[in-house]
Amino acid sequence: MYTVLGINYRKRMLLLFVSSLLTCSLLIGRLAFIQLVRGEELRRSALAVRMHEIQVQPKRGKILDRNGQPLAISVNVDTVFASPFMLKNKPATAHLLATLLSLDEEKLLAKLDQNVGFVYVKRKISDTESKAVRQALKDDSQKPADQRILAGVELTQEGQRFYPNKQLAASVLGIAGIDNQGLEGLEVEYDEDLKGRPGFIATETDSRGRWINGAAHQYQAPEDGNTLVTTLDANVQLIAERGVEQVRLATEAKRVAIIVEDMKGGILAFAQSPTFDPNHYTDYKAADRRPWPLADTLYPGSVFKMVTAAAALNEGAVSPADHFNDPGFIKVGDHTFHNWDNYGTGSPDLATVIEKSSNVGFVQIGLRVGLDRFYKYIDAFSLDKPTGIDLPGEGRGLVPPRKSATLVDLAAMSFGQTLTVTPIAMLNAATAIANGGELMRPHFGMEVRNPDGQVLRKLEPDPVRPVLSRETTTTLAAMLENVISRGTGKMAHVDGYRLAGKTGTAQKNVNGRVSSDKHTAAFVGFGPVDKPQIAVAIVIDEPGPSVPYYGGQIAAPVFGVVMGDLLRYLEIPPTEPKIGKPGGQPLPVEEMAEVPSLVNLPVDEARRVAVDAGFQLRVDGAYPVVTGQVPPAGARLPRGSTLIVEATEEGTALSGEVRVPDLTGKTLRESAGILAGMNLRLAPEGTGLAAGQDPAPGTLVAPGSSVRVTFRTPAASP
Repeated sequence: MYTVLGINYRKRMLLLFVSSLLTCSLLIGRLAFIQLVRGEELRRSALAVRMHEIQVQPKRGKILDRNGQPLAISVNVDTVFASPFMLKNKPATAHLLATLLSLDEEKLLAKLDQNVGFVYVKRKISDTESKAVRQALKDDSQKPADQRILAGVELTQEGQRFYPNKQLAASVLGIAGIDNQGLEGLEVEYDEDLKGRPGFIATETDSRGRWINGAAHQYQAPEDGNTLVTTLDANVQLIAERGVEQVRLATEAKRVAIIVEDMKGGILAFAQSPTFDPNHYTDYKAADRRPWPLADTLYPGSVFKMVTAAAALNEGAVSPADHFNDPGFIKVGDHTFHNWDNYGTGSPDLATVIEKSSNVGFVQIGLRVGLDRFYKYIDAFSLDKPTGIDLPGEGRGLVPPRKSATLVDLAAMSFGQTLTVTPIAMLNAATAIANGGELMRPHFGMEVRNPDGQVLRKLEPDPVRPVLSRETTTTLAAMLENVISRGTGKMAHVDGYRLAGKTGTAQKNVNGRVSSDKHTAAFVGFGPVDKPQIAVAIVIDEPGPSVPYYGGQIAAPVFGVVMGDLLRYLEIPPTEPKIGKPGGQPLPVEEMAEVPSLVNLPVDEARRVAVDAGFQLRVDGAYPVVTGQVPPAGARLPRGSTLIVEATEEGTALSGEVRVPDLTGKTLRESAGILAGMNLRLAPEGTGLAAGQDPAPGTLVAPGSSVRVTFRTPAASP
C-alpha cells in the first residue's frame, strides 16, 4: 500500500516538475521573443504612445523673376499654442488670450477644455499681436506659481507667405494657404517644388497626456522648399500693369489685359485689371484673382485674320499678287457679310485686304482655303485646345464641329466671328508667325533651384510643332507691318521701329446671343519686324458707352505706348528715322474730350478744329480736303491724343444711293458736317456761305461721291 502510494506520489511530483519546467520554458521563450525579436518594435510603439509630436513647417521656396527679383518669399511669424493640461485657470487664460488676439472667448475656452496635450490658439499672428503676447508671457512668468494663468502657453514660429510687390503679377503667382500649401497660380502649379518637407518636435508625456519635465525630446529639422525662377520680368510686368490700369480708367472698361511673350514662349508679363493683393486676398472678389486671359474665351474679331492669312499663304490658296472684289458686302449662302465700316475697298490685293481689315476680302480668302485646310490650321495653332501653359485653369477655344460646319461658318470664322479663343492662345499664334513659324508652348517656369541656389533642373522652352514656312511668315509680317504704317493700326506706331500687328473688334456673346452694345477691342502685334523679340496682346473687354470700341482706336494706341516703353527698356536700338507719327507717348487719362467732325473740311481748317478741341492731327495724303478720319466724330478720347485723317482723292463707295442735300446759305463747316453725315465728300470753292452746288439738291448719287460747293461772301448791306 505504501509502496503504491509512494509510486503515485513520485509520479505526481515528476509530472508537476515537468509541467513547471515546460511552463517556465515557454515563459522564458516568450520573454526572449518579446525582448530579442520584438523588443525594438515594442520600444518604438511605447515611445510613440508617450511622445507628443508638434509639426515644424519648412519655409516655402521663393518665386523670383528672371533677373532674380523676389516675387514671393516666406518670412517667420509667431504662432501661439497651449498645453491644456498645464493650464491652472482656463477661463482666465481664455479671457486674456482672447483680448490680446481678438478671438471669441467662448470658442477659445472650449478649445482649451479639450482632453489633449496640444492646441493651436492662433496661428501666424501679426507683429502687434506678437508683441502683446510676448509681454503678457513675460509679466506672467514673474508671478508666483499658483497665480500664473499663462503657464502652458508658448510661442513658436511658422513660415508666412509674403508678396513684397503686392499686386504685381498677382494673378500669375496665386496664393498659398495657412498650412503652407499652394492654392492658386504658380503656387499650386509648382507646389511640390516650393513646399519643402516639414520637421517636428516630439516631447514625452505621461498617461494623461501631460508633458514630463526633463523627459526625452526629439527634433527633426524641416527642409525648406526649392526656389522657382520664372520667365517674368518685374520691370516689364510693371510697364504692363501701369498700362492696364491707365487704359481701364480711360476707357471705362469692365476689364483689361496685357500679355508680353518672347519668341521662345516665355511670358515676360501677364497683367490684368482689376487685380488683387495676395497678401490680403480675402479682401477681394474671387473674380479678381482669376487669370481670365488664359481662362476665358472671347470672339477674337479681326486679330484672327492673321491666322486666316497665314493658312492661305502657307497652303498656296492665295498669293500676294491676288486681287479681290470688295464692294463692301458679300453673300454666302443665305447670309450677307459686311465690312466693319460698310465701305468697299474696290479691287484690293492681299496686302490691302489685311491693311484695311476687309471682312469681305477675308471671306473670299477663307473660302479659297476651304473647311478642311482651315480646321487643319486651327488645330496646328492649338486654338481649339489648351496651349499647355504651366498655370492652372486654362480654357480652350470653342469652334463649330468640323462635321457640321458650313460655308457660312467658314466665312464668319475667317474674320474672327463664330469661334472663340483665349487671349493667351491668340498671342501664342502671333508669336509663331513672328518667330518663323514654330509654335511654342507658353510658359512661366524657367528653372528650379535648391535653397542654396544650385540649379536642380532647367525648364527649357518647349517647341510644339512647326506650323508655317519661313517664307510665309516673312511675307505675312511685311503685310502686318503695313497695318501699323498705314492701315487700321496706325495709332500703334512707335517712332524709329518697324512693328507688325493686327487690330480687332468683336461683339460679345451675352447669354447665348451676340450683343449689339458690348464689345471687345484688341490688338496683337510683335517687333521689331526685322528681328522680332517680343509679342504683345492688348485686350479691352467691354469699353464704356462714352468711348469708342474699335481696336484701332483704343487698343492700338496702348500697344504703341507699351511697346515703346518695352523697346526702350530692352535696349533695342531704333532702326528707322523718327517721323512724328503717333505712339510711344504716355496715354493721358485725366481729361476726355469729344472728337470733332473733320471730314470734308480743308486740311488747314481741320487742323485748327482739332487743336481747338484739344487734339493733335496727323494727315495722310496731299489732297486739300479731309476725306476720312480715325476715330470717327463723336468718340471720346483723352485730350492730347492724335487724330488721323486721310486726304486722298480716291473715293470709296457704298452700295445704294443717297440724295444730295440743299446747302444754300450754309457755312463751310456746316456744309462739311452735313455731307460727312451722309457719306458724301465736300469739294469747296471760295469762302463765305454756300451759294451754288453741283450736283444739284435732290440728285441721287453713290455714297462717297464729291459735291462741289461754291462759297461767296455776302454783300454788305447799304
